[in-house]
Amino acid sequence: MIRDQAGHLIAQIERSDFATAGATVWTGRLEASSITLSLRRGDAQTELEIRAAIADAGSADGSEAFSLQGKEATWRSVYPTTSILERETAETVGILVDNTYAEPPESSPDSRASWCCSGVMVGSDLFLTNWHCAGPKQRWDGEVLQNAVIDLAWEKSSVRRQFSATDVVAKDVELDYAILRVRQAIGLKGGRTIFPARISRDPLIEFEPVSLIHHASCRPKLISDKCRVQSTMRHAWTDPQGTSGKYPELTHDCDSEPGASGGPIFDAKGRLIAIHHLGHQKVASAMCPADRVNKAVKISAIMAHVRETKPGVADELGW
Repeated sequence: MIRDQAGHLIAQIERSDFATAGATVWTGRLEASSITLSLRRGDAQTELEIRAAIADAGSADGSEAFSLQGKEATWRSVYPTTSILERETAETVGILVDNTYAEPPESSPDSRASWCCSGVMVGSDLFLTNWHCAGPKQRWDGEVLQNAVIDLAWEKSSVRRQFSATDVVAKDVELDYAILRVRQAIGLKGGRTIFPARISRDPLIEFEPVSLIHHASCRPKLISDKCRVQSTMRHAWTDPQGTSGKYPELTHDCDSEPGASGGPIFDAKGRLIAIHHLGHQKVASAMCPADRVNKAVKISAIMAHVRETKPGVADELGW
């Protein structure tokens, strides 16, 4: 039994939640400044250990500098909202919080690296985010998957819609995407049926109005909606000179910050057209010229790759 500082029960973990002896499981987000654990109906062989935790440090200090069009961010909180379309669109979006053992000096062998990204539900139990959201080691290994916590209600909602990741069913470095299989987080109930994002099959149009829903700087759910597509033909981030002749990305001017990676871009009808993955190239290099546009991977390019490499997943998603 997990309780907050006032003694309220906020999560309950069952013996069946542990598939094997010595297993590690993650709860969903626990809204409390401190917690206590008590063991009921255990026996002499039962041991419970808190091996790791992630604490939310709160909002950043407001010193954004990553990929804003002006001096101040133009995004706003998604809630309160009176638009049914905006509300239903936002409910498909979530934050991914993860951590892994860093590669520290010998003086701090237990050091861990933590990070957050954004993403969107594309199936009832499939969450789309960036490939690079695997963290500093840039690989979706067992530890990263085991430690991933996904929350579709990081906005002070009374309904808990939190999940853990069980598998990566499709991914690609060039298109910077990963699709995670998820299941309801241990110890929490609520949220029930997940309605995935609707996907646009229409051709992209330059300068069409769009919105980006995201968790910049790990904040509660935000929307950047005073923005437009800039170009519909952008080369892949792994091909900075555009020598391949492929253009799987688009550019946009929606304000974003670290944490917005993987955030979905929607058209005016609330349909998914791309996932954000890169900000401004502020300093020119031999390979990449400086620019002031954000980059996103087209959902059409991701769908085509899944159909080619993971036809079973494509069939499941109706792609």
